[in-house]
Amino acid sequence: MQERGSGPGVFAAPGDWPPVDATRLSGILLRRVLAYVVDFLLVATIWIVAAIGLWIAAILTLGLLSPVLALLALVPLAYHTLSVAALGATPGQKLLGIEVRDMSLASPTLLQAFIQSAIFLLTVPTTAGLALLAVFFLPRRRTLHDLLSNLQVLRRAPRGGELLIEGRAR
Repeated sequence: MQERGSGPGVFAAPGDWPPVDATRLSGILLRRVLAYVVDFLLVATIWIVAAIGLWIAAILTLGLLSPVLALLALVPLAYHTLSVAALGATPGQKLLGIEVRDMSLASPTLLQAFIQSAIFLLTVPTTAGLALLAVFFLPRRRTLHDLLSNLQVLRRAPRGGELLIEGRAR
């Protein structure tokens, strides 16, 4: 693996990307959808627990802390950004055996994870999911938020590093 932030830039041509074992892309769409369902349930659970705690705090302070309830809107953004930046995948993605990498196969930076999460959370609900159709047209099954953050989602590499076979994907 390379250092964070090294390798091809955001607008590097697909030919400049390091090759990826084609098996790391097989079944990636279904795995991403299932991982999102798991992550949605985890975010909902975190949100409910936080909402209960903040409501209790707001009631106990006679409404003084009620403006803090607005922070609940940041729970999904924080969940996705921090887990991708710190772990290289959300818990749902880890469970499904996929990981987030930049185009040079390095771990994502905090900024990349934030951009990916923010664009996902802004575009998917506002387009009723139509923004996700980019996976059928972009190389390596990338979505719009992957493209704009210079990230890709792959099946987890086997221990010991990247094993390339003849069926390489670009």
